[in-house]
Amino acid sequence: MRMSAISDVVDGYTRTLYGKANNTRRLYTSRVKNFIEWCREEKISVDQKSVIQYIDNFNSGSTKNQIIAALKSFLVYYGKEVKHLKQVPVVSASRNHLDDDEQRKLLQARLYSKTKFGAIKDTRNQLLIRLMMKSGLRVSEAVNIKRNDIDIRKRSIRVRGEHVKRNKERLTYMDSNTATLMHIYIKKLRIADPEQRVFTIQPPAFRKIFKRYLELAGLDNTYSPHCLRHTFAIHYMQNGGKIDKLKKILGHSDINTTSIYLNYTDDELKEEYDQIIK
Repeated sequence: MRMSAISDVVDGYTRTLYGKANNTRRLYTSRVKNFIEWCREEKISVDQKSVIQYIDNFNSGSTKNQIIAALKSFLVYYGKEVKHLKQVPVVSASRNHLDDDEQRKLLQARLYSKTKFGAIKDTRNQLLIRLMMKSGLRVSEAVNIKRNDIDIRKRSIRVRGEHVKRNKERLTYMDSNTATLMHIYIKKLRIADPEQRVFTIQPPAFRKIFKRYLELAGLDNTYSPHCLRHTFAIHYMQNGGKIDKLKKILGHSDINTTSIYLNYTDDELKEEYDQIIK
């Protein structure tokens, strides 16, 4: 395929991604370009067989699944079969999460001085950490919450907008402590405009700050903010949550993605076994 033809095909495909989050559009477009270039270099056809060969170049299961998702949608656009393209199993141990003691230490960490401005920054950052840990939000979702997305009385958060995967709106909830902290924060900052963003920080900046909170709490600084979402999901399942309800809260489109968290209920099963079998 000529370079001009590649560009035309990719441009046409990218236009079909309207409605997906900006990051998803950029990622899918990049994955498709790289794949087509690889096919051209290998002198093979662009089809599901070549996709299966292509993903063997990658080790990470999550990376393979990301590529499969992008190329599967591309092949559908390109008029090719996709029936043999399936997500690969991901080792659950790679889904890092915090135990109860680590959660407590992280939530107690204070990075800034006890000035009025410093206290507000700590409150903002700790509130973001709590939202991801207690509500299962992605960092991009949490930082883009607007005032009219929050109902303090119902302790609910409406998750919507371009930053949400597949642009699908959903509801999640806050525990009472987080709701109280949210109420104080909104009142202190006098956030009244319904369309005003609650948090004045972008994901890259928060990721850097998150590392500093981890270090201050004496935790492994290789954790990313996404571990808070995993922490929420694992805690939810280990305390008797239903997988279909968790799927809805997390905003997953496929129950198989959510079912990975079932693996983390094994510890409870072992505890019960040890109590029964002496």
